[in-house]
Amino acid sequence: MRAADVFRSVGDSERLFDALTNAAGQFNYAGDSVAAEHALAEAKDLFEPEWPRWTRVAFEVASSAVEYWTGEPAEARRRLCAALELSRDGGDASQTEWIEMMVVGCDVALRNSSDALRAGREMLARVSPPIRGFNRAVTENFVSAALAQIGELAEAESSLRAALPRVRRALGTARTTLCYLAFLLARQGRCADAARLLGAIDGLRPPGAAILAPPNRASYDDAAALAEQALGAGRFDRLKGEGRRLSEDEAVALAFADGAGDRTRA
Repeated sequence: MRAADVFRSVGDSERLFDALTNAAGQFNYAGDSVAAEHALAEAKDLFEPEWPRWTRVAFEVASSAVEYWTGEPAEARRRLCAALELSRDGGDASQTEWIEMMVVGCDVALRNSSDALRAGREMLARVSPPIRGFNRAVTENFVSAALAQIGELAEAESSLRAALPRVRRALGTARTTLCYLAFLLARQGRCADAARLLGAIDGLRPPGAAILAPPNRASYDDAAALAEQALGAGRFDRLKGEGRRLSEDEAVALAFADGAGDRTRA
């Protein structure tokens, strides 16, 4: 917003628009949807029809983010698809790939498991150009979550084991991936360990960290529902409390440990 103040003071509308749409994204990560909507409202008033196509794509993406981070993944998906159409035929390839990835994330959040699995696998199989880095790590997570949703638990576990090192390199943490692992454990009947992982997710959030994104939240909520039903509210809360004391490495080790002796039917 300091950048927006500078561009506003010198009358540079296009760069002000860019600063405001970027600011909206940062507000969304922090969970401040009101500030994000205010920034977008100002950006919308600046828009000129003769501006380049990227500005329209940027506005649709920024608008989708408000819906995404406030828990409206269906509307976010609609706006992302609109942005995808605008970005075809000459759009920025890296931005298009990011939008495609976010559509998959919306499908995971909506439990549109088959759509998420199909589109995510198509992205991961792409060779010209191949998907790399952050986008690959996150897409692998989405595919793993979709596999767990449809009950392909062995494949989901294998996928998460392979994806975890890339996730840690890309994000600097495996905390959000613990949401998918907790859901997988709950589906496997390891409800006590799932509850501990949910506690770890809460305990490992550093000050100022982004709120859980909708695909993470969907897996977190589904894991919590399964585990609490299987364990009972009192034991579930106690185990979550234990999990809050876990380090990230301890939580990952717990997720991939042999939990055959601690299975509770979900």
